Amino acid sequence: MNIAAEGLYSNKASALNLMNIIPCWSSSVLAFLLLLCAGGWAGASAKSSGLLDGYRLVLGPVEVAGVKDDLSGITYSAHTDTLFAIQTKPTVIVELDKSGNVRRVIDLDGFEDTEDIAWVEGDRFAILEERRRTLVLVNIRSDTTVIDRSHTDFVLIDAISSYNSGPEGLAYDPTGSRFFIVKEKQPQQLYQVLFPTGLDGSYVVSTPWSIGDSLAGMIDLSGVYYDNGTGHLLVLSHVSSRLVEFSMDGTEITHLSFQAGHAGLTETIPQAEGISIDVDGNLYICSEPNLFYVFSKPAQ
Repeated sequence: MNIAAEGLYSNKASALNLMNIIPCWSSSVLAFLLLLCAGGWAGASAKSSGLLDGYRLVLGPVEVAGVKDDLSGITYSAHTDTLFAIQTKPTVIVELDKSGNVRRVIDLDGFEDTEDIAWVEGDRFAILEERRRTLVLVNIRSDTTVIDRSHTDFVLIDAISSYNSGPEGLAYDPTGSRFFIVKEKQPQQLYQVLFPTGLDGSYVVSTPWSIGDSLAGMIDLSGVYYDNGTGHLLVLSHVSSRLVEFSMDGTEITHLSFQAGHAGLTETIPQAEGISIDVDGNLYICSEPNLFYVFSKPAQ
């Protein structure tokens, strides 16, 4: 029996007629055909999209002026509409415009092994020190040129092992008043530092999920970003040249490769260490030794 395709999709009445035409078919087949006729298949066949779908390189690599090596983290501040990158040695913060041009350099006095930086709100930022296993809360105002660590508040994260396989990436969730920290290796780990009563109160360290069970091909972990719109984490691996979007139960949603031939790159990003996204959805990557990249999605 040959039934025209449009007969299958026309309306519910057509679906009822099918029950008379093919009474020998199983109830499960008939139920499936009813779903098609009612239009339910349209939603099921639509492809889901993730946060990283469609990104292409629009700028880079740009060498950050005055930085020779160890550019290790980056964050976007909606308060200033600029980016703040951090260097491990010497310990400095470099404020950048969205094209990678240097606006100012801020010296970090008394800091050590500064791996990442995260904007919190207004003038407030957090700095991650790897060997000391600390989150240091600082204020960066428009006239700040130096930050003295002895005049700051800091949180010791005892649960995270130290030295050069310790905490590498830092992200902040403003809605949940919590930080996320990724540990590079031996083993790779994801930590949540929750401040139930605000950043001036006590905190609790936990692991949202065992990221070692869902590494999605990542050999190490070098950076992390929290997307407030989706509630998802973007986790970066410099060895694997890969950025992965995870839901909060550890499910991989999408990924973005930073190897040559992907996302408009003609050369592999050598050592991607930091990630941030601005209010317009532009994605920023900083790489050792001193490189800056911008990725955007095509206009809809």
